[in-house]
Amino acid sequence: MALIHACTIEDGAMIDMQAAVVHGAIIKAGELVVEGSLVPPGKRVLKSQMWVGTPAKYIRDVRQLGHGMIDYILLAYMDLAGEHVNLCLDVSKTK
Repeated sequence: MALIHACTIEDGAMIDMQAAVVHGAIIKAGELVVEGSLVPPGKRVLKSQMWVGTPAKYIRDVRQLGHGMIDYILLAYMDLAGEHVNLCLDVSKTK
């Protein structure tokens, strides 16, 4: 689980598990906030960058392989979400 509060996250950005993005922060497309990182208030994270730490700091640009990973994980998460919704609907029908 990640903490997302009063911030802007563009499509195609990846916020890892246990990361926090707080009020006023802007996360651009293709961005990767690594597990356990904290993006502080008002921070603007540019397109295709990797940020790590508490507070999160720019480490490097996301390479092409990283973009492929983000796309793969996004699709996997969407599939899992669909399975979860279908399971919940099936359970509610049995009540």
